[in-house]
Amino acid sequence: MKIFKSNYTASNKGINDMQAKFNPLQVIINPPGIQFGMPGDTIELYIVVINQGNQSAVIDLYFVFDEVFQNLTGWSSSPRESLALASGQNSDEVRFEFQIAANALPGTYDYTLVVDSPLHYPQDTPITFANQIKVLLKEQTAIRVNDPTFSIRPNTNPNKPLIFNPSEPLQVEVIVDNRSSLVDRFRLSCPDLDDDWFTINYPATGFEGPGLVSDVTALELNPATQGQILLKFHPPGILLREAIRRQSACIQKTLQT
Repeated sequence: MKIFKSNYTASNKGINDMQAKFNPLQVIINPPGIQFGMPGDTIELYIVVINQGNQSAVIDLYFVFDEVFQNLTGWSSSPRESLALASGQNSDEVRFEFQIAANALPGTYDYTLVVDSPLHYPQDTPITFANQIKVLLKEQTAIRVNDPTFSIRPNTNPNKPLIFNPSEPLQVEVIVDNRSSLVDRFRLSCPDLDDDWFTINYPATGFEGPGLVSDVTALELNPATQGQILLKFHPPGILLREAIRRQSACIQKTLQT
């Protein structure tokens, strides 16, 4: 699977900001978004918490993760930090370290940061932030700050592969982050598969016009925005059944010998 992008200059489209519900705790995560590392690397995560409320508060920070992420970091339990913040924009920062196992396999690993203040802000917490660590091969090129990033949902890695049911199509979502200062167009391709094995759907741009049928052939993203491409796998039934039949015959022959 490959994603192609093309840069071009254009005026940004208007973005209407939705007024978010006020929360007495403001959380700033640095670096934001997916973090990248290689086996044996140590990744640092900095979290600033600002108490915007009218009372002092104790804030707990910890992580929620599955067994796959536990194997990646070697954590038997989540590290925890607590902050005591006075009211009126008082803030403090904590630092967490992720030590990637030396034998870690390339892939995307999920975890969730939890910011909680059950004693002082029970109605506004816990606040959760879903995040990911992407483990790269040693041979992969380092990703620069303005390079676009890509991830797949549901997330996969060698320890958590997607299970394909031959009776129904398998749909995945490709998440694209345009971190550059230019408007980009991104196109997805699957050069290792025949065209009738998959379908790619790009989101409508909103400029097709009423009553017009327009084939959207790329994902267009403004600077510092995120978008999704839908990819559906549907191998032809006859070929898939034949592959399963051959595999079963091979297994039976092996068992007989």
